[in-house]
Amino acid sequence: MCAIEGVHCGYSYTVSVTAWDAYCSSDNSTEVTFETVPCIPDVVEVNIDCLRSKALVTWNENNIHPTYHTAVAIDPSGNELSCADFTTSCQISGLECGLEYSFQVYSSNRQCKSLRTVAHKSMTAPCPLRDIITNVQCENNNALVSWTESKGAFYYLATLSGNETISTCNSTTTNCSFLNLQCGQIYNISVMAVNDKCNSVLSPLSSFETAPCQPQGLTIDLNCSSQTVSMFWEESNGARDYNILIESSNGAILSYTTNSTVFSSDVLACGQTYGFSVVAIGGTCNSSKSLTVYENSAPCAPSDVTYTRNCPTSMASITWSPSDGATMYHVTAAETGGSEIYCNSTNTSCWLLGLKCGLSYNVKVEAVGQMCTSNTSSLMVLNTAPCLPKNTAVHVNCESNSAMLSWEGSQGAQDYVAVVKHDENLVYSCDTEGTSCIVPDLICGASYNFSVLAKDMECNSSYTTPIGFGAVPCSPSEVETTIYRGTVKPQEVEITWNGSHCGSDYMATIQGQIGRDPESAFVFNSYWTSYMDFYIPVPCSSIYNITVTARNTAGPSQPSNPIMGYTAPCSPQVKPLEVMEGKMLISWVEAPYADEYRVVTMDNGNTICTTPGLSCQVPFISSAFQVIAVNSAGESSPGYLSGYNGVSSS
Repeated sequence: MCAIEGVHCGYSYTVSVTAWDAYCSSDNSTEVTFETVPCIPDVVEVNIDCLRSKALVTWNENNIHPTYHTAVAIDPSGNELSCADFTTSCQISGLECGLEYSFQVYSSNRQCKSLRTVAHKSMTAPCPLRDIITNVQCENNNALVSWTESKGAFYYLATLSGNETISTCNSTTTNCSFLNLQCGQIYNISVMAVNDKCNSVLSPLSSFETAPCQPQGLTIDLNCSSQTVSMFWEESNGARDYNILIESSNGAILSYTTNSTVFSSDVLACGQTYGFSVVAIGGTCNSSKSLTVYENSAPCAPSDVTYTRNCPTSMASITWSPSDGATMYHVTAAETGGSEIYCNSTNTSCWLLGLKCGLSYNVKVEAVGQMCTSNTSSLMVLNTAPCLPKNTAVHVNCESNSAMLSWEGSQGAQDYVAVVKHDENLVYSCDTEGTSCIVPDLICGASYNFSVLAKDMECNSSYTTPIGFGAVPCSPSEVETTIYRGTVKPQEVEITWNGSHCGSDYMATIQGQIGRDPESAFVFNSYWTSYMDFYIPVPCSSIYNITVTARNTAGPSQPSNPIMGYTAPCSPQVKPLEVMEGKMLISWVEAPYADEYRVVTMDNGNTICTTPGLSCQVPFISSAFQVIAVNSAGESSPGYLSGYNGVSSS
C-alpha cells in the first residue's frame, strides 16, 4: 500500500493499482472511487431574526460535489442547536433571548466530517422587559421609570408619549428619568432592550398621570354681612377633585373637598385674616398649592361700649374694647327721630362733638376693616347734660324781704340748683325739682347775683348767666320834720332824711286824722323824688305819722320808723260872752290837740288869759280880743268873737 499525498478536500477520486516489476506492469486493477473529507465552509455569516428567535446561517460552498452541511449554535452553557442542509444556508430555530451564541458550520459526506469553522459569535435579541414601574415626583413632575434587567441588553431605550410629544431616554441601567413633564397629562411609557444585533420587543405600554396643574385664577368674594366666602378658580388639567384650604391667622386650618371650581363657606370667624388656597387632586399626585389669596373677614363687633360725659359741654367720650381685624372705628350717635353725629378713631376711644343738651342718643360703634365693616355694637343710650335753664327772672317780695328766682324747665333735667351770691360769697342755695325757688332773708340795700343750673343723676349744666339784682333799699334813717305855717297857705310839714343805701328815689307819706274824728283820716304822699326833703301841706289840729320809703329796681323799702307829730291847732270857735258883775266869761269850742289857749287883746297884743281849759274869766274890757290855741307845733289862727266891737269872725 501506499499513501497518496496532495489530494484536495471535497473531491471524489478514482484509484486503480498497477503492478510493476523490473520489466513489466500489470493491468490496472479495478478502479475504486473515494471522496476526500469535505472542505471547511468559509465566509460564514449569521443573521439573527430578532423577532422570531431564529438565526439564518450562510456560508460559501468549498466542495466540488454537493455536500451536506450542518450549522451549530452553541449557547454559553454548551447547549447546541443545529440545522443541516445541502445548500449554503439553514435556519436555526429555538434560540433563547439574550444569549450570545457561537455559530459554527461543518460539512460531511458518507465517510467524513470536516472540521468546524471558526466560531462566529452573535447575540440574540434581548429578552422582553418586565415589571415596568413609574414613580412620579409630584412636586416637579419628574418621572422615574424602572424595570427588571433584561438579559442580553447592552442598553435600554425608554419612549415616553403624551401631550402630543414623544421623548426618549437611553440608559445602561435599569431606570430612566423624564424631567419637567407637563402637568395634568397622561403619559404612556414603553421600554425596549437593545444590544448590538437586536432590540427586544417593546414592553407593554405603561400609563401614568403627572400631577394636576396648579389651580390658577383664584378669586375670593367675601360677603361682609353674612361672613360667607365664595371661591372661584380655573379648571386644572388632570384634576379629579379639589382640596380647599382656609387658614386663619390664629392657626386654625379648614379643609374641604369638591369636584367643582366654585366653593362657598359660611364658617368664617370675625376679625381674622384668612389665607385661601386650592390644591388639585389627581389620580397619583396632587398639584402644588395655588397662590394663596389673603382676605380679612369682617372685624368683630365692638363690645364694652361706655361713655364719659364732659358735663357742662356738648361733648362725650366714647370708649370700647378692641375688635380683632379693625383698622379704625366709626361711632354714630343718633337722637330719636333726629340728626346723627359721627366720629372716627383708629384707637378705642372717640369724642362726640356737638351733642345737643338734654337729649337721649342711641350710640353704636362699628369696627372698620380693610374690606368689611363689622356688625354694630349693642346700642348704648347716652343722655347728654341737661340744657341750660332759660328765661330766668327775679321777683322781689318787698314785704317779706325775699325774692323768687324762676326759670323755664330744662330738657333732660331732673332737678335744679339755684344759688344766690353776695360779694362772691354764697349766701343761699336751693335744690328743687320745680322751676322756681324762694330766697328768704334778703338784706336791705344789698346786691345779689342769682343763677341756676339743671342737673340729672350724673351731670350738671352750666350755671346761667348771673342776674344782678339788689334787694330793696333799707328804710331811710334820721327822718326829721318841721312845721311851717303861713298867713296864706296852710301849714306844711318839711320832712328831711338821710339817703338809704341802694335807694334811688324816695317818697314821704303822712297818715293822720283831724282831731278825733275817724272819718277825717287822711293820707298824703309825696311823689318819688331823688331829693332828701319834701314839703307836704297838712290840716290844722291834725295828729299824724310820717314815714319815708326808699325804692330801687328791686322795689320799695320798708317805711322808715314813723315819726308822730301834731299840726298847730285850728282856730278856736269863740262862744258868746257872758258878762256879769264887771267880769266877762270868755269861752270857746275845743281846738283839738291844743295844749293851751291864749286870750290876747287886739289893740296892744297883751295876753289877758292863758289857760288849758275852754274858758277864761277876766275883768271886763271894752277892747276887742282874740283866742289863740297853742301846742308844740305852733299857734292856731286867732279865733274872734263874731260881732264884738265891730270885729267880724269871718
